Amino acid sequence: MDRDRATIDKLAQDCGLAPYTYSPEGGEERSEIWGAWADRVEGISTNPDIWTDQEAHEEAVRSADAYAGHPRAKPHRLPNEPLASARMADYWPFVRAFDRFERENRALDGVQPLVKAEAHVERPLVVIVHPGDLVEGLKDHGPDYDITADAMHDQAHDIQLELGAGAEVVVLHNGDSLRLLEESDCIGQRHLARAVQTAMDTGFVAWGRDMEAAGRWLVEGLGAAERPYVLLAGTYAGVEHGATAMLGALLEEHGAEVRISDNVMASQGSYDNRWEPGSNAVPVASAGMGM
Repeated sequence: MDRDRATIDKLAQDCGLAPYTYSPEGGEERSEIWGAWADRVEGISTNPDIWTDQEAHEEAVRSADAYAGHPRAKPHRLPNEPLASARMADYWPFVRAFDRFERENRALDGVQPLVKAEAHVERPLVVIVHPGDLVEGLKDHGPDYDITADAMHDQAHDIQLELGAGAEVVVLHNGDSLRLLEESDCIGQRHLARAVQTAMDTGFVAWGRDMEAAGRWLVEGLGAAERPYVLLAGTYAGVEHGATAMLGALLEEHGAEVRISDNVMASQGSYDNRWEPGSNAVPVASAGMGM
């Protein structure tokens, strides 16, 4: 075997695949089975298309798990029975996979949606933008800790209230979203992580740093401009280099009724110079935000 088993095992874990149960040693047949499993693991881990197509993902995972010694029967469905909700049981492997693509300098242009579902434009829309960005403000219990912890806690409350009132929700991820899962003594972080997980279980999930592309996707795909309102939560909304501010301004340009959570900070540890809906301020882009 030319490939390192520990590396392939780590890829499988990152992708949420079942672990390989056979020993790859002890015979040519076992070696070939391991090789076939490794091929499938690498195929899943390096192909963004698999992560954005529910049926392709299910088929690929089922094949990989079978070679790993965990065969799974295809779910039985009656001829007239609709497909189950087009979502996976665990979205965090999706976020890890796209984070790996980005760190390895793979091209991920625009927005990469995972869940393709019908949008109900008569309902408000909540967009949680790059929520993991806020974790940096908790670092080493520094001067920004308390204000960041409170903002995360209160944003979680805002999100839960909107969900309880029937709003639809979008979680727009970047690689920092994974930081929400880090061990933390911060109650605010834990509350926000739970709110994001609930949103991922019930709403739309996508990956994207390009705010211009995100704005187009929200308008064209989810009918943002036809909604009663769009509430923004998550990362910073400073007039300079605030991704949430950029997205809000773009949505307003397309005719959306934009609101922003009172608990979205302008920048790390500060609410000063925050963009507000309806203002004349034009948010300034930073690297990776598009525009």
